[in-house]
Amino acid sequence: MTIYTPGQSYTFQVIGIKEENDSKYIYLSDGIKDTYRVKPYDYQLEWEEFNIPNKMNCFVKEVNIWGLPYLVQDRKEVLQFCYADLKTEYPFKVVNIGLDSNTQAVYYELKDSFGLYHRYYPKNNEPKHEIGDIFNLVVNSIYDKGYNKVTLNLEYPVELIVTKENITQEISNDPRLESKFGYESATKEFKTSIVFPAGGIEPNIDRQLSYILKTIAGFQNAHGGELYLGVNDSGSISGINDDFKYLNSSETDTYTYSENIDGFELKIRNTVKQIMGGISNSHIDFQFNNENNKDFVLLKIKEVNRPVFVNGIKLFQRTGNMTQLLKGDEITYFIENRLQLRKSEIETIQIPDTFVDEVIPEIVDKKPEIKVTEEPLPTFYLPQFTEIFRNEKIWYYLTIYSTGEWSFQKHEALDEDVMIEIPIYNNCKKGRIVMVYHNGCVNTVVPYDLFYNKNNASKTSKKEGKRYSNGYNVSGIIKEFCCIPENYFLVFYSKDIKNNMEYTKIHKVADISAHVGLHAEGNVLINPRFNGELVDVKILPNFIEHLITGLTFTKNQTSTTLGVKNNDKDYRSAFQTLKVLIEKYSNFWSK
Repeated sequence: MTIYTPGQSYTFQVIGIKEENDSKYIYLSDGIKDTYRVKPYDYQLEWEEFNIPNKMNCFVKEVNIWGLPYLVQDRKEVLQFCYADLKTEYPFKVVNIGLDSNTQAVYYELKDSFGLYHRYYPKNNEPKHEIGDIFNLVVNSIYDKGYNKVTLNLEYPVELIVTKENITQEISNDPRLESKFGYESATKEFKTSIVFPAGGIEPNIDRQLSYILKTIAGFQNAHGGELYLGVNDSGSISGINDDFKYLNSSETDTYTYSENIDGFELKIRNTVKQIMGGISNSHIDFQFNNENNKDFVLLKIKEVNRPVFVNGIKLFQRTGNMTQLLKGDEITYFIENRLQLRKSEIETIQIPDTFVDEVIPEIVDKKPEIKVTEEPLPTFYLPQFTEIFRNEKIWYYLTIYSTGEWSFQKHEALDEDVMIEIPIYNNCKKGRIVMVYHNGCVNTVVPYDLFYNKNNASKTSKKEGKRYSNGYNVSGIIKEFCCIPENYFLVFYSKDIKNNMEYTKIHKVADISAHVGLHAEGNVLINPRFNGELVDVKILPNFIEHLITGLTFTKNQTSTTLGVKNNDKDYRSAFQTLKVLIEKYSNFWSK
């Protein structure tokens, strides 16, 4: 048997979650022969076979006379998992207001969406809150005090306590003001897809639909709501068309769906009926719409006056802009409330077998078995850049010289004064030469038109290998120089130097006006009117378009916004996805 020391953390293998004596536990193995258990948090009660971790760290609080440890979860590991993105806003609910016995300072006892509790001491200049309020705090860091006492370093969002002038400026730069769908709220939520989980780049319809169903159940157990599918966090239409080809990719659903809007609705309805029942399904209306050749759908979700359980055991409810898992007394209160709503009806509430088992043990005496799968779900991979250009030949090399001149030729230039040189592939002849400058201006030029003078009155083609003047705009410093297809995307990272806020936005290259010459100043993409300063720019291919719609702006917004604040909680999943895409695809291009 392993010898455990109090005050130390150890790694265990996760067996699964099961119920014992009216309580649920995560069961663990030391990898040899002994098994242990530990209490789960709310978010862990939502684990399914596809997302149960293989290992978990636990802290030993004490060891009994037989050498058996009393375990609790390693709080640092838990907080690092739940709050992976620091300097980001997260929602918290006030469950109690207390007075510190040592300092006499007022504090809020908070509960987050993961089921964890925190203490926060508000400052005098911050808005006051009452029990039941939900508000956002910035998680700056995770502070380890030792002996498993780990806390969050919380801060009130600065834009909520600064001057009205700065608040007005911030609001005016919010792209959601232009959306006809408004903001997410207690009765409204946006999802871009039923296939691609938030923050991921690979399709997993089973996982994403589990999140969709959680939202539907949360609305039905509250006051109803609207769920938009094919609309991103900024309230822009992303479309559900890319979901169609994955409707039959489920590992559990053997039904064959047509790859269109009819199959899309049927897939959701079948999943709802299987997981939450026919009554839940009958309280959902689908309204399909099409705009700019993109399909999107509004699910009008009606309140159900009986509990709607997910998988027969999990009870979710929408509170503010959070969907929370109810447990313990919360379930009792909820059922009593639903009984009051149904007091005029004859039929009784149908409670799942698991809860009947808790109330009337003699009715059901067989507990569900824990299934632990060793086989990971299959994944789907997007193509690499190298696969895209593997069979593409280089048409010409475009060379910029330190003299300010430029040339194009079949081979790389060997001159000593070469400043920068890029290949132009055959599939980019009608693409765009992209020149991004330090001042936030972007010049794009069609290479075919440039070499053959298609926009020049003489129509005389330029000669290979000959140097020409006006190779770039000498008033700017080139930050990115490449030639890519016009349906590719540019990711712009910028900073509001006045308020020290960081922003991100994405534009399709085709939405940036093309110019005749390489020396043109180009279009203003990072506008100095908003105190904007370009930090960096990255390139992404067209086949990931459906994954980045939340941060992609139209051609009418090239100079009217810096983009989305990097710490905007509503775009957290969009930034997670973008981070993965940048790591996977942007390194192909070199300046």
